[in-house]
Amino acid sequence: MQTLQGEDRQSLAPDRRVARRTRQLKSGRMIFNDASSTLDCTIRDATREGARLQLDASHRVPKVFDLVWVQRGSARRCEVVWRGGNQIGVKFDPEKFRENDLPR
Repeated sequence: MQTLQGEDRQSLAPDRRVARRTRQLKSGRMIFNDASSTLDCTIRDATREGARLQLDASHRVPKVFDLVWVQRGSARRCEVVWRGGNQIGVKFDPEKFRENDLPR
């Protein structure tokens, strides 16, 4: 009997998203602790409502943080809605969007 792992298992789960996911594979940076802590990640895919992020290792990520698209210079406030291995799913706070207003 074959056990499905990671991406294969996720592809069989029902997709409850209203918007279609867009594959990103972009560099991201999580900013938290009043901008005193950062953690690099890969933005695997995204919708207008949220994103799936991949970390290099299984890190402790706070429930709420700002996600920066490094190449675009824009950021969204995120809340973690699921965790699995080195990936997390987040939903965006529609009231908290910043562009070109990032901590240095």
